Amino acid sequence: MAAPTLGDIIQAVGSPVEWGVTPIGTSLASAKPTADITGLTGSGYVSLGSEYFDIGNNFSTSYYTCPVTGYYHVKFGIHIFPVGGGYIIAFFGVVDDGSTINYVRGTRSSGAFYGFVSSNGSKLVHLTAGDKLYLWFYLTVSAGKTATIEAGSTFMTIHLVSKG
Repeated sequence: MAAPTLGDIIQAVGSPVEWGVTPIGTSLASAKPTADITGLTGSGYVSLGSEYFDIGNNFSTSYYTCPVTGYYHVKFGIHIFPVGGGYIIAFFGVVDDGSTINYVRGTRSSGAFYGFVSSNGSKLVHLTAGDKLYLWFYLTVSAGKTATIEAGSTFMTIHLVSKG
């Protein structure tokens, strides 16, 4: 008789996620905006309504809730462009849990940008079960103008590295 495969075992007893266990090394979630976010003049959070995947169902449209205490690798990218002949004066993105310790700041841009500007960040952070991670943008545009976040190039991904 042949030894059972991992697929055979999962089919018989269910997956660790179904048991409520979050396996270490799991990419837990990745999401992006459902559509371009338009009319931006200041700062705010990015609504992430389109999930690539969400193991454990911990992503809402505005934040990710950490299922366990541990070290997480958080990665994000925001792609933005000015509208109507305006320009972007300053821009950067941040993933934040509301503390002054656990944040991931992306690349900063300042000057007069008339085209696309990106902010990308990646960091290992220690988070507690129940912490909520938001993807924020900080933006200054030329007077009377707006900017648009491009949905296709904007994302946030959460990866559990270790528990505890």
